[in-house]
Amino acid sequence: MNRRRAVPALLGAVVLACLAGPLLHRPVPADPVGGALLPPGSAVVVLTLADGRTLVSPAARPSPDGAWTLRRGGAEETVPPAAVRSAVRRRAWLGTDRYGRDLLDRLLRGGRISLAVAGAALALSLVVGLGLGLASATGPRWLDTVLMRLADAWMAFPMLFLLILLVALFRPGPVSLVAILGASSWMGLARLVRGQALALRERPFLQASRAMGSPWHLRWRLHYLPNLVGPVAQETALRLGDLIVAEATLSFLGLGIQPPTPSWGSMVAEGQAVLLSGWWVATIPGLAIALVVLLLAAAGDLLQDRVGPGTA
Repeated sequence: MNRRRAVPALLGAVVLACLAGPLLHRPVPADPVGGALLPPGSAVVVLTLADGRTLVSPAARPSPDGAWTLRRGGAEETVPPAAVRSAVRRRAWLGTDRYGRDLLDRLLRGGRISLAVAGAALALSLVVGLGLGLASATGPRWLDTVLMRLADAWMAFPMLFLLILLVALFRPGPVSLVAILGASSWMGLARLVRGQALALRERPFLQASRAMGSPWHLRWRLHYLPNLVGPVAQETALRLGDLIVAEATLSFLGLGIQPPTPSWGSMVAEGQAVLLSGWWVATIPGLAIALVVLLLAAAGDLLQDRVGPGTA
């Protein structure tokens, strides 16, 4: 499979896994005593007791009389057959965290949240960046000056400092996080759109359109937007990767998605405390972030090559 097919296929597989995976995957029930810090690929026995409790043990064996002997927390525990409602074998494909939660299930759910937050923030920044960039390039000179000086002032702040400052002013949550990420990422797109639109403004078809008295919204729809597809598509893919990293950074610092709701950044932060005894808890979400960002960067290059700027 060549690169043009491999990158979209892998990216689509990641998105599909995050969307549908939590519905299809049957996770190992959380058990902080018997299921904590199990390495990837661990096989466990899950006992559902008559009183509704669930026990997980990586080392469990039934006796001839139907009783189960479990190793939990370094000690053996025997469960009589009358207390057992059901016993099934499961596998923790990516291991468990220190609270006994299935890491694959949390990775899929966290990916869905991280992608949703970054995607919504990207849509917001795309609308704002396109609108302000086109208004700056096609509007009066004073409007261009005001908008570009505003973008310069916004970009003068270090991004991490700006994000922390904005988060400190609002209550952390998905909605406020989308608004903050979207409001802090429109500047680069607006400057890109302005530069491309200024070059297009001197093209003969746009000069003819202005001479014929076409309204501004018609010129935007028929001439500017089709010619901006290529540059904006590449910038959008790269910007989505930046937003995923920004969301993960804020969640890692405890300023983004709040526990117990999983996100890739908060999973890395939780795994930091058990890095020596459970390396997979922080490493696997970190690799997921790196993989998605690299795929988005490659997808941006392919989009630029495939779409390219229009001609009219």
